[in-house]
Amino acid sequence: MPDPTLAGDTKPRRTEFDPWPFRLLLAGSVFNQVGFWVQQVGVGWLILELTGSSLQIGIASALRGLPMLVVSPLAGVLVDRLDRRRIVLVSQTVMSLATLLLALLIQSGWVQAWHVFLLTLAMGTAISVNFPARQALIPFTLPPGQVGRGVATVAAGQNGARVVAPGLGGALIALSGLAVCFLAQSLAFLIALGCVWRLPTPPPARSGSASVWDTMCSGFGHIAGSPRLAGLLLLAVVPTVLALPYQQLLPVFAQTVYAVGPGGLGLLLMANSAGAFAGALAATHLMGLRRPALVLLAAGVVLGLSLVLLALAPSFAVGLGTLLLCGGAFAVYNATNNALLHEATTDAYRGRVMSVYLMTWSLYPIATLPAGALADRLGAPLTVALGGGTCALLVLLVWAALPALRELR
Repeated sequence: MPDPTLAGDTKPRRTEFDPWPFRLLLAGSVFNQVGFWVQQVGVGWLILELTGSSLQIGIASALRGLPMLVVSPLAGVLVDRLDRRRIVLVSQTVMSLATLLLALLIQSGWVQAWHVFLLTLAMGTAISVNFPARQALIPFTLPPGQVGRGVATVAAGQNGARVVAPGLGGALIALSGLAVCFLAQSLAFLIALGCVWRLPTPPPARSGSASVWDTMCSGFGHIAGSPRLAGLLLLAVVPTVLALPYQQLLPVFAQTVYAVGPGGLGLLLMANSAGAFAGALAATHLMGLRRPALVLLAAGVVLGLSLVLLALAPSFAVGLGTLLLCGGAFAVYNATNNALLHEATTDAYRGRVMSVYLMTWSLYPIATLPAGALADRLGAPLTVALGGGTCALLVLLVWAALPALRELR
């Protein structure tokens, strides 16, 4: 379906390449991820202390994903019609204030589970507009032909943050308490805001006169009319729903399976993140291959099988090694999928495509709800094994069923 808001595609034009805008965007993305992953540790441990329930951890995670599912389509329209830089600034401010408020509630001793749920909902709403706007800014900071590598480089930086942030979160909880942990998150989000503040304003969007509804529908039509986009988004769903809930169950592994406490949880997440960092660095080189789509297939299968190995790991040390593999496989999968999506669309639709991509991510925290319930009944290891095995099988089936994916170059 043609976009009624546009007379044609609006591709970014840069006569001279200045590396500083991309470096600022990269730095802001890294600090944003530091705040996010410290929050992953903090929210999981806080809910576990308040409720002692894996299911409640799943509820908190699902509340972060719900706005991504509901708000993302509208966010994509806003990104394609309004100032993308300003959208990032406003959403980043909300994220910083929400975590600061939670830190104050913890320090005062007033915090309750419903406070965490409500502020997590606010964070999910902010992320729903922050992510597609950040992604849509990438082409304006790079010369033509470098978007794929730029996406992979941002992914590498974000996964580098994942190496440091979980351990930092666990250390902050163990040494200084949860209030300091959430204060650190707020500071990281504030630094990310400062990086984006210094970015130049991108060219104005060509919004036209179409309604928000028509613009939103044209975005869905663009995706439906492109077998490559539709196939890549479907492949994004499979590990998000079936594999990634293992990350929210790691507090259970730390407390119940390995009995290593918050410091051990930080190490588990750090191992996972170290693998992700290595995988993201590898992805920046793998994007230069003639058939990066085959890399996507292999990484999806390895991710699923590595989760089966994690469930069978007999000790904490073996679990750490398995999480390195899990993190690396998913980082390659995610970076490759994201870069291929950018290359398969045009800038006129980039915000809407990235918002739909974020909708697939919203299924991750929602999927942790049934995963948490299943873990309460069957145990976390068996739940993770079932999800990983099913993930590997479905990635293969989707690949076999959609010829457009096998034709990707």
